[in-house]
This record gives sequence, C-alpha cells and structure tokens, in this order.
Amino acid sequence: MLLSVMVTYGQERYKIQIDSLIQAAKNDTVFNAYDDLSDLISSASKEEGEKMYAYAISRDNTELTRMYIYQGYGRNLGKIGQMDAALDYRHKGLKLAKKNDLEGQIVYYHNSIAGAHHFKGQLDSATYYLNIAEAIAENSQKSRGWLWNIYYNRALVQGSLGNLDAAAYYYRLMWENIKNTSNPIQRGFALYTIAYFFTEVGKYPEDQIKFVELLSAHYDHKDPDVPSGHISVKSLFKDEIKKENIVKYKNLIHLSDSLDQINSFYHSTETLAKIYVEENRHREGIQYLKNAAYKIEQVQKPHYLIGIYQLLVKNHIDVKDYEGAFYYKNKEVQIRDSILSEKMRKNVVNLEVKFEAEKKDRQIAQQALDIEKRKSQKIQLIGGLVGLGILLLVTSIFFKKRLRYQKTMTFQKEAIHKQKVTELQQENKLLALNGMIEGQETERIRIAKDLHDSLGGLLSTVKAHFNAVQNEVKMIEELNITQKTNELIDEACTEVRRISHNMIPHALTISGVPGAVEDLVETLQIEGYEVDLEIKQFPEEIAKAKQSMLYRLIQEIISNIRKHAHAKSILIQIFGIDEGVGLIIEDDGHGFNYEDAIAKDGVGLKSINSRVKFLDGTIDWDTSIGKGTTITINIPKV
Repeated sequence: MLLSVMVTYGQERYKIQIDSLIQAAKNDTVFNAYDDLSDLISSASKEEGEKMYAYAISRDNTELTRMYIYQGYGRNLGKIGQMDAALDYRHKGLKLAKKNDLEGQIVYYHNSIAGAHHFKGQLDSATYYLNIAEAIAENSQKSRGWLWNIYYNRALVQGSLGNLDAAAYYYRLMWENIKNTSNPIQRGFALYTIAYFFTEVGKYPEDQIKFVELLSAHYDHKDPDVPSGHISVKSLFKDEIKKENIVKYKNLIHLSDSLDQINSFYHSTETLAKIYVEENRHREGIQYLKNAAYKIEQVQKPHYLIGIYQLLVKNHIDVKDYEGAFYYKNKEVQIRDSILSEKMRKNVVNLEVKFEAEKKDRQIAQQALDIEKRKSQKIQLIGGLVGLGILLLVTSIFFKKRLRYQKTMTFQKEAIHKQKVTELQQENKLLALNGMIEGQETERIRIAKDLHDSLGGLLSTVKAHFNAVQNEVKMIEELNITQKTNELIDEACTEVRRISHNMIPHALTISGVPGAVEDLVETLQIEGYEVDLEIKQFPEEIAKAKQSMLYRLIQEIISNIRKHAHAKSILIQIFGIDEGVGLIIEDDGHGFNYEDAIAKDGVGLKSINSRVKFLDGTIDWDTSIGKGTTITINIPKV
C-alpha cells in the first residue's frame, strides 16, 4: 500500500512540475522555463522520460512547446544510446525552429544533430551540420554563445579522424569562447575536457600544464581533489600511471617548475611518484617528492603538502625507513592541525564578527522598530482620518445612489403604469372595434335580408301587377311607356341583388373565403383588370365571423386599389400557415408614400390596419411612388 502511494506521488510530482513549467513558460520572454522543461525530461530515466514526454505533449501541443519537448526527449534518448530515435526528434525540433525563425534553436539543433552523427561514426554528416551551425553562430551576436560547444564537437570529430593537431586547435578555440562565461558548470566542464585531452595525448605539454593549472585554479576555493559538482582533478592522471610515461612527466615537472605553474607541478610530481611506486623505484620517487615538498612549502598550498607527505610516508615505509616515515607523518599531522587550527581561528573570528554584526543589527532593528512604531502611529491616525473620510464618502455615495434608485424606480413605475393604461386603452379600442365590426356585419346581414326579402319581393310583386295591367291596357304599349317602366323595374331588382350580394356574398356563405374571392376576381376581370389568384392549403375550418372579417379585409384592399392605384394588374395570394393564414396582394399601380398617407389621416389605410390588428395579425406595406404596392399580411391563428 505504501509503495503504491509513493509511486502515485512520484507520478503526480512530475505532472505538477510539468504543469508549473508550462504555465510559467507562457509569461517567460527569455525561455528559461522552456529550458527547465527540456532539462527535466532529458535528465529522467527511460521509462520516466517516455511518460514525461507523453504528458507534456498532452498538456501543451503548441509548436514552441513541442520544440523544447523534442529537445529534452531527444537528449534523453541519446543518453540511453537510442541515437536513431534521438535523431528523429532532433530533426522534428529543427523543422519547428526553422518554421518559427528561432535562430538560437536552429544553431542548437544543427550542433545536436552533428553530435548524434559523430556518436554513430557518421563523421561526414557530423561535419555537414557543424558547418551550418558555425556559419550561423559566427555571423550572429546573439548566437555566438554556441560557438564553444560547436568547437567542442569539431574537436571530437577531428580526434575521431586522428587529426590531433586539428583537434588541439578546436579545443583551444573552445576555451577562447567559453573562458568568460558566468556559468561555473560549463566552465568547469570545458576545462576538464580540454585538460583531459592534452593530458591523454601527451603531445602538447605546455597546453597540458596551462589547462591543468586553470582547472585547479577553477576549484581552488574548494577541495582541489573533489570539486563540488564535478569530477576529480586527480582523475585526469589516473590512467597515466604507466612506465612509458616516466620521461613525459619528468619533462612536465621541469616545464611546470620553469613556468612556475604549481598546480601542474604538484600533479605531475604526484603522478611520477606513483609510477615509481609501481616500478619499485621508491628512492627516485622520494627525491622528486622532497623537491616538490620544498617548493610547495614556499607557496602555502597545505592540501598539496598533505598529499606529498602521504606519498613520502608510503615510500619510506616501502623502503623500511620508518624514521623517515615517522618524520613525514608528523609533518602531515602538523599541517592537518594547522589547517584545523586555522579553520577554528577563522570560525572564532567569524563568530565574533557575526556576534558584533548581530548586536549592531539588533540595535538598528530596535531603532527601526521605534521609527516604525512612530510611523505606525502616524499611519494609524492618518488611516483613521482617511477611513472616516472614506466612510463619509461611501455613505454619501450610498444615499445618492439610493435616491437615484428610488427616482428610477418611481419613473419606471410611472412608465409601467402609463404602459398599462395605454394597453387598456388599446384593448378597449379593440373591443369597441370588435363590437363595431360585428355590429356592421350583423347590420349588413339584416339589410341584405331586408333588401332581398322585403324590397326585392315588393319589386317583384310590382312587376307582376304591372305586367297584368299591361296585358289589359293595350293603349299603354302604344305609348311605349311600359318598356321603359319594365327596364327601370329590372334595373331596381338587379341593383337590390348587387347591394345584397356585396353586403353578404352568397358564395361566402356557400364555399367560404376562397369562393367569395373567386367571385370578386371575376368581377375585377369584367371591369378590365388582369388578376392572378393563387389559393394554397387554405384552412378548412374557420369560424364564419372570421371568414367574413377576412373577406371584408380583402374587399377593403381591392376597393382601395380601385379608387386610388390606377393599376392594370393585380396579384392575390392566399395560403395556409400552420393554423393561420397568409395573404399577399400586389398591384402595378402608381404607389404612394405610406407615412404621408397615414399622416393625412387616410381612412382606408387605417381601416385595413385596424382589421388586421383585430385579427391579431401583422401587416407590411411595401410601396413607393411609381413602383406599385405589395401588402403582406400574416394572421397567426384563425
């Protein structure tokens, strides 16, 4: 259970790190967070690297982020020897770097791809990519920081080719381009790499002395044998303890001594002494060690003296000179004690300095506290006054806002009240209009019936009687009075039927709106109008009252066209829409200005609008002078 929790925590930890770095990278203008993300992935194990890569890609798949993820994962794969896969990701990163015109990354990826080709022994490909990287870096101030790494890879390639002079040349260039860096890790790496090359080759003693000296000086403030965060300086010489190197190190000792390079002198003497131990030539080694001890005693290098004394003790024991061994052991102990005493003295001095500093700090802190206390009191007083002012201001603003709010609410209530009154007035008008229209329809029906049943019947009776009289009185015919009288009586009957039909069309009663409109169209055609009528999906069940209202509406519009439009053709379209009716009436008449007509109190327009409103419909007038008129009416429910 505990193991499971620890594994889960480890997984969550890298996810938290990646999320944090991706979030930081969004506000990072110098890409430090991206570099950290790349380093995190590259330093992981194979399994962790795969998980980190997959998770990072899932969290941010933008091109810039992917470029740095490829960088880290490519290094991770290279670290475990999967160079083909590493090359694939480095080429992907290079493609993104070129696409986004990131010069530094373009140089990095060319140099990194060159390193992978060198690892695979493809030295021509390595040289090709190094040439490109160097050309860019040399001509760009912001990319010159990559030159030392490019020269490092060039030195490796030349070393693999066996061109030691060329390799030495590039190692020297590498140092010239890295020596002023503020990064101690890069500087230490460069110095160790260069010193190791010159030490191993043994062909360039002056260079070996120079770089061993620089490497030692680089770590002089720490333990010179095991520099913090780096490999031991002594490790440069561990493979040099061979009989064939005796002459080499004799020459190095002499050259270091003549150049007064104490660090190289010490390491060369120590290496030669160890070779003599391996060869059982202890007394020759003792002579070199004594000479080194004398020289080092003059320059205050106690750590080196301890190393020399330890070797002298061992050599004297090996030759059974115990008195000499005891002598140098005492000297070693004295040096160690002096170093310890010096450290203790420094510690005491440091403690005293710290105590005095802390004492002064306490006094300064107390003074600062008193000043801060007085400031605090002033601030509290000022804060109280400011707070009171703010409170008064807030209270004033609150009451102003409340008063404004109350006024707004009162205004809104009045507006709502006015709106309700207006709505009630409109409803009352609609009710009155409804009553009026229904009354009109009832009156029309009554008048039509009276005309048809009473006056029509009476005129028919009059004609019948008149015909009877005519048959009896032949003289009247001779006077030609009867013909005229018959024509007048027939005209009166026709007019009565017409008035009765207009008031309540017979077709409206029999076949509804479609039939009544068809009759109306026939009348218009007789009058000389070109009329197109289209009726589609007209609702079957409509209340008689609404059918009558709809017909009156169409009749009113046609009447307006007759009176005012001077039209030649008329289009009438009637169609069903869900539970309602749509109506389009179009003419090619003179047209008119709708706003002006309404302003002039046009009775016909207002009557049409009122009828549409009464039917809960909408009406649109599309008209202008000289362009005819199109009326579109939608009645949602009939």
